Amino acid sequence: FIFLSSLSGIYGSVSQSNYAAGNTFQDAMAQYWIFHGEKTISFNLGWMRTIGIIVENEEYQRVREMGADMNQIEEEELMALLDIYCDPAHPIFPPSRSQLLVGVVTPRDFHFLPV
Repeated sequence: FIFLSSLSGIYGSVSQSNYAAGNTFQDAMAQYWIFHGEKTISFNLGWMRTIGIIVENEEYQRVREMGADMNQIEEEELMALLDIYCDPAHPIFPPSRSQLLVGVVTPRDFHFLPV
């Protein structure tokens, strides 16, 4: 089972605590099901550049493009992850690996930001 969660469950989300809480719940459910032997993962996704609410709302897109807390994710990248994790041969992870953070900014990313 794959949960499509959000990095807002990790970072929080200004004025959207209910959304962040819902994503945190999905992460906890993934960990619970893995603990009980089920093949489960929670993808904590950053913002999708070409699909979803960001594309449908120009103001959201401007805010995301100006933010430095998440990298954009391409549709092809999400599809590749789904191909990997939907493969029946993919192993069951321990509960400590129940989440996959996708689009998270690391210190290395700041090296490439324009000054």
